[in-house]
Amino acid sequence: MMVHESHTQHVRQVVVEWDEDAPRGAVEYFCRRHGVSRSWFYRVRAQVAREGAAAALSKQSTRPRRSPSRVPDAVKAEVLALRRRLTSEGKDAGALSIQDRMCRDGFTPLVSVSTIARILDREYLVARNRRKRPKSSYRRFQAEYINESWQSDAFEMTLTSGLTVVIVEIIDDCSRFSLAEHPGPAETAHVVLDAFKKTIDTYGLPVRVHTDNGAAFNRERYNVITRLQNFLNGLGIKTITGRPMTPRTQGKVERAHQTIQNFIKAHDPLTLDDLDAVLEEYRDWYNNDRSNQALPPHTAPGEAYAAWEKIAATGVPIRPAGRSPVAPDKRKVINCSHTVRLTTSKRIRVGGYRFKFGKRWVGQEIHYILEVTGEEPYISWFDVNGAHMLTMAWPPPHPETGLARLLSAHTPPELPSTMS
Repeated sequence: MMVHESHTQHVRQVVVEWDEDAPRGAVEYFCRRHGVSRSWFYRVRAQVAREGAAAALSKQSTRPRRSPSRVPDAVKAEVLALRRRLTSEGKDAGALSIQDRMCRDGFTPLVSVSTIARILDREYLVARNRRKRPKSSYRRFQAEYINESWQSDAFEMTLTSGLTVVIVEIIDDCSRFSLAEHPGPAETAHVVLDAFKKTIDTYGLPVRVHTDNGAAFNRERYNVITRLQNFLNGLGIKTITGRPMTPRTQGKVERAHQTIQNFIKAHDPLTLDDLDAVLEEYRDWYNNDRSNQALPPHTAPGEAYAAWEKIAATGVPIRPAGRSPVAPDKRKVINCSHTVRLTTSKRIRVGGYRFKFGKRWVGQEIHYILEVTGEEPYISWFDVNGAHMLTMAWPPPHPETGLARLLSAHTPPELPSTMS
């Protein structure tokens, strides 16, 4: 059996010094004995005649003279440059996103996604996550029509100035169109309701709104009807939630959080005005200049939203059977002002909500003022000397709110000595 053409130097030397007067059949016998092909034998002899014995004895490269399928260097450079540019702008920079950007920029020839993935892999630019589940393991669902279902959720961001804001995101389930990116001071009923009112005024009534079980969104699983539910049900819009502690059910909007968070971090807004400008730029890019993998190839959400069929809610109010439209407030919170000494529990309870201050404040007297009757309810915190520390919207978005990080810049007053 013939072997591959990587032969020992001894066999090659014998071929180089081959006697031209060798008897008939010697070449065939030699090749069979040493496991080489006659074509290789005659190639070495031809090289001896063409370049001399010394050149024929040196090891030759096995690289092919031509590589028709090899990716041109210009294409590699374009892929790597796009990767760097998209990453610096806080945009998706995977193989699919790079190919989509090349297509939109009119780059030719357009290379395949697999080729781009190989280029990134050879440059060690692929972030591998072995714990990530394959896409085939998920059960996918999608609304059939535009405005048939909206998904919404909120996430928290900290600006360069240290100000913490919450952004309420609303997307269309069918087209993945970004309907709203609404900033607010906290995930409160007022902020969420304001986001939906503005979105409905712009895009009309959806048939269904899908959210998580947050206190500002939907608490029907806990026998509580929120202000948002009451508002949407009054317009004939059905409200549904996913299972508690199961964000996969709201996977579309949860995945959109990653895209917008990367975009905001790359643009690094300093103030709320800067954030508004960044969110406006993000929506324009996300809806009109970025293809979504859930849509047909190279189709942006804005193109799908404009072209596909739309439906709307009937407008007939929905009232849950046997249940009051709005659950009664069991806390009976009123305007008040109190001074509390913080114990080792490091928590203060106000109106059924807990506020955790951290161990730095143990033993300190904390004064708070709660105002719930105005248009924008709030609670303000002061130290024992009357210095203002923090004002936040009421009610807080969660049953327990940590204040240690928010008060990190405020030094607790020195406690009086207990030594006599």
